[in-house]
Amino acid sequence: MYESHTRPDSSHCRVMTLNVGGRNTNSFEFEMRGDTSAFGKRWVTLYERAKEGMRRTGPRAAPGLASAIDEVLNTLEAKNPRDPKSVLTRGLNCENWTQCMQLFAFQSKHLVNACNLASLRDGRPAPLEMPENLQKICEDRPEPSDPGTPTLDADARREQRENAANRLPPNYRPAFVDFLRLWLGWLRSVEPDAIDGWRRKADKRKVPLPDAVAAMLIFDAMCFVALLHMHCDAGTTETDPELVADVCEAHLGFHHSLPFTTETGKYMKLVEVLAELRWPEAIMLQEAYDLAAHANCTGDNSTTDAKLFGSIIDKYHVCVADETVLLLRKDSFVDVDDDVATLSGPDSDWRLRMTRRGRELYGEGSQLFVEWQRTLERTVVTRATYIGACRQDPSRMLPTQWTRQPKATGSPKHAVLVALHGKNGSEVTQAFVPELADLVTTAVPGVAYVVGMDSNASDATELSSVLSAKKLLSAAVESACAGASGGRPMTVAKARTIFQTQLRKTDLLDVSLKDFILAWHTDDGGAVGRAYDSATAALSRLWSGSSDDQTPRPRSPSLGVGGAETLNEDVIRASNAPLTGDAAIRAAKRRAAYGRAFAAAGSAYGSSQRTSISYDPANQWVTPIVERIEQFPQIVGPGQAVGYLMPSNQWPYDHAMLLAEVRL
Repeated sequence: MYESHTRPDSSHCRVMTLNVGGRNTNSFEFEMRGDTSAFGKRWVTLYERAKEGMRRTGPRAAPGLASAIDEVLNTLEAKNPRDPKSVLTRGLNCENWTQCMQLFAFQSKHLVNACNLASLRDGRPAPLEMPENLQKICEDRPEPSDPGTPTLDADARREQRENAANRLPPNYRPAFVDFLRLWLGWLRSVEPDAIDGWRRKADKRKVPLPDAVAAMLIFDAMCFVALLHMHCDAGTTETDPELVADVCEAHLGFHHSLPFTTETGKYMKLVEVLAELRWPEAIMLQEAYDLAAHANCTGDNSTTDAKLFGSIIDKYHVCVADETVLLLRKDSFVDVDDDVATLSGPDSDWRLRMTRRGRELYGEGSQLFVEWQRTLERTVVTRATYIGACRQDPSRMLPTQWTRQPKATGSPKHAVLVALHGKNGSEVTQAFVPELADLVTTAVPGVAYVVGMDSNASDATELSSVLSAKKLLSAAVESACAGASGGRPMTVAKARTIFQTQLRKTDLLDVSLKDFILAWHTDDGGAVGRAYDSATAALSRLWSGSSDDQTPRPRSPSLGVGGAETLNEDVIRASNAPLTGDAAIRAAKRRAAYGRAFAAAGSAYGSSQRTSISYDPANQWVTPIVERIEQFPQIVGPGQAVGYLMPSNQWPYDHAMLLAEVRL
């Protein structure tokens, strides 16, 4: 019974890479497209209702909003009253919310998001950006009649608003005014030190703090109107919201049902994916903050139950660098060095060597050097021995892990495995990845090398070209990259909605290639390099000669790691002069020795008929070993259209997953 669970091929290894990412506190920040689940369809319905509300209503007819904005300016001691020609006033006069946000986006780029994150950390009751803050304020307030009630406009202005075409439905107004009361009450409760922190953020963006906070209130008011349209029917009494808490409760009920809004939801989906994939042998995860914290026993502040990680940590060796995690199956990898400080040889601390290289490229203290170091901090390098994949025998019903662990049928394979997360949008990735590949290839020769990464490269096309030139992209990877997307691969596809503070990115489709799986080995464990070194030594002896040899001796070329050197027989022919006697005999013997060594190097490379060799230890004689690679979800649909946007209910991550089969 136990013998049926065998390893069919100990050289094949499944490698997966995925950026897990943090939770999305705003469930309507990104458009959801292509999700056919019930919650996915429900999201689309709610989103369409909200967008229709943005077109039909606007700030001009919002009850009490203009007075609330003036109250914000007074509370923050604005130097001057609101100017009738200011961006704030023009925004308040817009007929609908869509026009107002477009005005903010293109008239003052950072007006809304100058201190958005800082204020959220201080409890800002943002209906969509942080609905839990709003819920907490609703629960904590003693009674609805808060002293911070905004004064409604005068009768004449109220009459003007009642006649406006874009006014709120009557049954929405009590809850809207209640929201303004809560928001102003929160603002008055914020500590001065926190407001000073906002001011520094606003000054950095060159936006007056009172204007920035007032614009955030307009944005939050718009988001609350969106929630009213999502969850309440206009003109009815059955679903009339009387207080903000009614609307907030309805929204959070749907919000918490989406897996990408909580860390627990994301990791539950991850465990589900790994189980469906039958637990790949090697997994590279980026932005896996909670998993890294639990692996390092520092997960006290995590919101994720530690038991959730048990099924992962029990099955895998866990190697961590900052938020990057490398997982290696315990029944497939042995001798795992999960704290690699040195690789081999003198001066072998790989982090110090990479730091020196970054300093050489960009200079100490430069921004690019800072980005290089940040990428280095998020890079895991691990040495391990692969003993084979324990696959399920289809003729058996019991899972493999319930039975005795089988022995490997093939010889162990030594490997260096790397998980990497590049600095967002940085150009240093194009240099960092090849430099790291050169380092591990030369420092630990004769093994397999596997890299899974979210490159975050600023130019994926350039990075792909560099990797292809280094012969690190296999035909399978290049074919997959050029597949359905017509030569433009993509592992990220997202589009921001109007309900987020980066307003200039609203409705812009962001499609890019970020993620890669690379795997290679040097031919025959470095035998080619040794053969080439023999040829080099023979050539050196040929050129050096003895003191009585009159053969011209050109200087031997450098064979440093930094660049390729070309050796060819034209150099020898050009230096030949008529010789007689013993000198001619010695020269002929040296040429014969050079020819034999040169042929040996060419034969090891696979081309014994070559008359010249171009050798760069980092580039030449590298064989890619990724045999197959697949992606989920598939972003491109029929007709080359982008048919899937992330995150979604079915796939709660910002990146697609890559799964490759590698022959170690």
